[in-house]
Amino acid sequence: MKAWPIALLYLLMTSGCEVFDIDVDRATETERAASITYTGDITTTQGESTLRDNIDFSFASDTDPSGTFFRKSDGAVAMFSGERSGSTVSFTGSIDSFCPGSIDQGTLRETGSAAIEISLEGTDCNGPFTTSGRLDRTPCIDLSGWYVAEESAEFSCTIGGETEVFSAEGSAELMIVQSGCRVGFSVPGIGITREGSIDSKTLSLAGPFVAAAADGLSTTENEFKASVDISDNYLFTFEGDGKAVGTVDGEAFSCTGTSSGTLTRKFDVAVALLEGGAFSIPDISGTWQDVEDHIQSIDPKRVLVWRTKGGGNQIGRAEAWLNRITNNGLADTRTLLIGHSAGGHALVEARFQQVRMDTRITLDPVEPNLLDRNQSDRTVPIAHREGRFVNFRAQESGFLDLKGYAVEQADHEQEIPLSNHNDIVDFAWQVSRTGSRSLIAEEVDRLLNAAGKSEELPFNPMFEGRQSAISFVFGWQTMDTPRPGSRD
Repeated sequence: MKAWPIALLYLLMTSGCEVFDIDVDRATETERAASITYTGDITTTQGESTLRDNIDFSFASDTDPSGTFFRKSDGAVAMFSGERSGSTVSFTGSIDSFCPGSIDQGTLRETGSAAIEISLEGTDCNGPFTTSGRLDRTPCIDLSGWYVAEESAEFSCTIGGETEVFSAEGSAELMIVQSGCRVGFSVPGIGITREGSIDSKTLSLAGPFVAAAADGLSTTENEFKASVDISDNYLFTFEGDGKAVGTVDGEAFSCTGTSSGTLTRKFDVAVALLEGGAFSIPDISGTWQDVEDHIQSIDPKRVLVWRTKGGGNQIGRAEAWLNRITNNGLADTRTLLIGHSAGGHALVEARFQQVRMDTRITLDPVEPNLLDRNQSDRTVPIAHREGRFVNFRAQESGFLDLKGYAVEQADHEQEIPLSNHNDIVDFAWQVSRTGSRSLIAEEVDRLLNAAGKSEELPFNPMFEGRQSAISFVFGWQTMDTPRPGSRD
């Protein structure tokens, strides 16, 4: 079988990623056009009144000193435009709120790359006012780290008058590197890099669409662009397209392609919180937020926390979430599940098909069908023995006179002094066996220490060919494709 002189290389799939240094001084056209946001406190004086407030102040770009600012106390939005002179911008604008007005004269001065000082004079429905304050540049979201990518791609190529359309899909692991708001990665083996910038909730990437896998390639047009939606904190979606025109081995060619898929951030430890029953227990919901924040703060880049409300199939929702972020168990992510009340009982009965339960922590578990009684005289066996199981029981009964049961064959069973069924959640993230780390934090630490590097995920191309002279640079993964009319 003769071969197309083409090899595909996908946008967001790889069997590895070479680390490279991002040139932070080389600003691309995309980066110069990215909006810049500052946030901080301001002081406004109007008549005899003085008010402190917090605002977000956004430039359209480094080169365009126009934009908006948002006043958080009343939702007022101001539109402004200005002129730059060195590190100082003079601006005017209008204020849209329940008390509309205007910015008659404003000045901001850059005090460095990460802060500005602002002062302005204006008028609203209550009369003239003055405002001043110092604002700090809002940092870009940190995207650096390992990801599981899933992608599908389609492309069409015409060489020497012959045209064929191809498609492929696959999944793999990849690593993104970052410096400030600049993001990029290196395509292994052929020296191609993709770099781009973060603008609010979007990552823009650009680079060549085709690259020479052998001698004989010349291009007059060669570009690939991709847009990645990074509004979620761990699951990103992307779309990209590319075009290349030139000659290969003396024959004219033109190629186009599109790519789409998802990037799921890899975490070493995934923590699922199951809140409990369908009814509302006083003072519990706020405490669960404290637990979530407490766990996430342990190591934000290595730990991901997810929480589900009570009622319905909690364990099913937790399993679906874990399947999603671990690529159905293929990623080497340690799992910790914490359940209170009926959520704890769901963990006692849990059995997952694809994801291993490394540790389960139950907080005063109760059988949902027996909510009319104190259950502390019961001992319930674990339905599926897997990983480590810890059960914390309340010392006193709580809401509806509830008190949880003991768990048979638990690796650790402990009654927490002074706690009841309501506040044991609060005790669990504050009480420590060592005096320095909470019970939950100690378990997260243990899983972090046990987490290892995962093996590379396989990439299975749909087509295979030989002697490629072109690589389609959808991203990381090289794939050969057969020449039209030459298939066996």
